[in-house]
Amino acid sequence: MDDNDEEYTVGYCKPPKHTRFKKGQSGNPSGKKQKLDKYIPDIILDVLNEKISVVINGKKKKARKIEAIIRRMVQKGLEADHRFSKFIIEMAQQSQNYKQEIESHAEWVRKMTRELEEFERENEGKEV
Repeated sequence: MDDNDEEYTVGYCKPPKHTRFKKGQSGNPSGKKQKLDKYIPDIILDVLNEKISVVINGKKKKARKIEAIIRRMVQKGLEADHRFSKFIIEMAQQSQNYKQEIESHAEWVRKMTRELEEFERENEGKEV
């Protein structure tokens, strides 16, 4: 159909010419939104695990940022800022609970591994 000779009728499966995709142009020129390479918690952990230079007991040494933050909070707590003292104590209790939970899971895994090894020894050579 020649654009100049015949009149174009808009209808079903015939969109107006001005709304059609232009030749050589993508259907989505702005493209799909980019997804973050990492999730925010992972980024935070990466940053907190970076090493920095700190002075501890008058000596300069490398420490992770999280360690420097915790040391600063403990120091503030010792300087009579009770908010920091309370926060550090709560954080220590939570981390102790978490550590105990991990250790109990590890003990369960060791127990299950021993039972599986014992089961395999008992059933070695037997057909299932």
